[in-house]
Amino acid sequence: MAVTAILMAPATTPVSARAPASPAVPTHCRADEQVVYNCPIRGKVVSVCARPGSVSYRFGPPRAPEIEIASNGGDGLLHWSSGVAGGGGQFNKLRFSRERYEYVVFSGSPGSLHDTTQPWSGVQVLEGRTDVARLDCKGDPARHRLDLDQVFKAVGHDLP
Repeated sequence: MAVTAILMAPATTPVSARAPASPAVPTHCRADEQVVYNCPIRGKVVSVCARPGSVSYRFGPPRAPEIEIASNGGDGLLHWSSGVAGGGGQFNKLRFSRERYEYVVFSGSPGSLHDTTQPWSGVQVLEGRTDVARLDCKGDPARHRLDLDQVFKAVGHDLP
């Protein structure tokens, strides 16, 4: 299997329909790529972009990504997880690996057992197993949903 499934406890993020990128928010995705996820974070942009055979993570100032990780889904650089949380909440995660760092793009929506009613999304950075940063998406999180369906289509897999 080219994309590795990671089962997670329901403590994080959701499966969502593809949210179009806001025209006011630039994207790092190119004209020949689909926007899987796009969000402004601290004056920078995080984008997950897909095209046949490849999914890319890009992060940095608009039009000048500082980090780019591309995966074909079978190279061990891309892992995914999704699940249902308490009360019907949902989450999706994509983890991109580079050397000793992991960049986890996430989105989620709460269920009836959560304290919040607002969806969430962003990126978590890990060095090994150490949490280095969690950068939450600014603006309406409902507009910044991670679309795993586009990822599976790009790397030639169906949704599980």
